[in-house]
Amino acid sequence: MGIQAISSAANQALGDIDRAVGDVEKVAQSVAAGLDDHPGESASQTVAAVTKLPELKQQALANAQVLNTAQELLSDLTNKPPR
Repeated sequence: MGIQAISSAANQALGDIDRAVGDVEKVAQSVAAGLDDHPGESASQTVAAVTKLPELKQQALANAQVLNTAQELLSDLTNKPPR
């Protein structure tokens, strides 16, 4: 695996983490809106949003592992003696 492929995987993981953070922010806004604006009407929407949190956590953890692996691979590549 070359440096470009590792870099591409790391960039994809960072983008996915960024999207997960945005989704968590949307869930937080949905919960806040459900509690403040329409306490009874949007309870099911609020529950649906909250149930998405474990999935978002798993996505973030998986992408963090991709970043860790990319860092290890880049470190291995840069620490190898020249041929």
